[in-house]
Amino acid sequence: MVSILLLKNSPIEGEFRTTFIPGIHDETTIKLIQRLVGNSKSYKVNQFRDGETVNEIRKVVIK
Repeated sequence: MVSILLLKNSPIEGEFRTTFIPGIHDETTIKLIQRLVGNSKSYKVNQFRDGETVNEIRKVVIK
């Protein structure tokens, strides 16, 4: 959340991106990020592509 605030208040142009991973993120998470980002910066949700790396992340994140 701190990184969102730093970038949101930066004079440098940019956009926020989230890769939505089913089972880790949900609609509530995306809406929260949208509220934090606000209208001052662009926000994109990237399409998720499953693979072995994500399976390793799931082992760490979902306990």
